[in-house]
Amino acid sequence: VRAINIDRVDNVIGTAMTNYQQQVVYAMAADLPANQKWYYHGPLDKKTRPLCRDILANQPLTRRQIDATYPGCFADRGGYNCRHLWVAVSSDSEYKENRSRAKQEIAARKKAGKYKKPETLKQYYERLKN
Repeated sequence: VRAINIDRVDNVIGTAMTNYQQQVVYAMAADLPANQKWYYHGPLDKKTRPLCRDILANQPLTRRQIDATYPGCFADRGGYNCRHLWVAVSSDSEYKENRSRAKQEIAARKKAGKYKKPETLKQYYERLKN
């Protein structure tokens, strides 16, 4: 009998639920005005991916800005097992603290020579094709 890895099951279910939630947001966004701003909701900690940290530092963004700066990211977010969601902005206070912290972390990484320009899943796969 094969043992079940509970952490792995939790990871797969959590990712599936977050993906579903983001797809609902994606579908609902079609009816919102073009000037609607979005913020990237989720943690900023040592597990946060460089792409997610970059998005957190540059929010809020319109859908057009998201698609131009982070291609494919409105649906894919930071990729597999991402802990973030795009959320429509209803007030400035929702994203300002994370934006400030993310900018500080990016500056510190650049200063330490540990910064690498992040790429979205779409950009990654397009780069692999070439």
